[in-house]
Amino acid sequence: MNVSLVKLQYFVDVVDEGTFSKAALKNRIAQTSISQQIKELEQYYQCELIKRQQPVVMTQAGKVLYQNAKKVLQQFTLLEEQMEKAKNNQVELNIEYASIVDIQSLNLMLRGKNQPNFTLHKVNLGEIASNLLSGKYDFAVTFDSEFQGVAGVETKELTSGEYWLGISQDNPLATVNEVTLTQLESYPLVMLSPKIIGKSYDIMIKRSQGKLKINRIVDDIESEIFYMKQENLLGFFPKTYELTLKEEGIKLVKIVDSPHVYSVVLAWRKVGLTEIQKHFIEV
Repeated sequence: MNVSLVKLQYFVDVVDEGTFSKAALKNRIAQTSISQQIKELEQYYQCELIKRQQPVVMTQAGKVLYQNAKKVLQQFTLLEEQMEKAKNNQVELNIEYASIVDIQSLNLMLRGKNQPNFTLHKVNLGEIASNLLSGKYDFAVTFDSEFQGVAGVETKELTSGEYWLGISQDNPLATVNEVTLTQLESYPLVMLSPKIIGKSYDIMIKRSQGKLKINRIVDDIESEIFYMKQENLLGFFPKTYELTLKEEGIKLVKIVDSPHVYSVVLAWRKVGLTEIQKHFIEV
């Protein structure tokens, strides 16, 4: 006896429906068949998965199986959909990105052009290069710094710009329109962690010669904005964030003669490209 997708589906249905009879009705089979399938799962894993009461109650082992069975079934459904598209030459590209700047850059690149179907996947910036090299995604759109020194990847610049300094509207500095590098070094900052912004973190530290006064390191922009407001910390943002941050009460000001610049690129693996991937690059 082994674990099949059918058994996993029946188990999930029993939990979702609450009773064996309702699960049987949903699948249009006899209740005894459903009960037998669940019994075989329990024999395979050598533990009780469901307390037989109404509605049924999962054991701790049952909860683990339910959570993972849902994932397996969802992944299989996705596989079926993708294979159907492939069979009909409707292959869909998968593109990873890490920030709104990436999406804005991709939108500019594709505006007014015909392109194949694709799905966007948001990931942590620190994972983006390894994801691409492993073949998990067809393309990546993000800061070029993530591919510096990475063999086997080609890139094409989409946009470039400067990082500006974000200041909350309640900060005493909110009246200024620009700051110098010397002033910047005296202000307490909050920055996104290397896990989130990848190599960009180390590059910014290096460009500032280690003179930045970093008070907090956080894992998301929401936390960054929170500490900017609560502790009057300052933060780095691409200039293109201006409208989004304005809604949060954050003002962006220019850093005079700033070395903190960025370039957003489209990246892909050098070898093994399909025809549809080549077409997307040509677009």
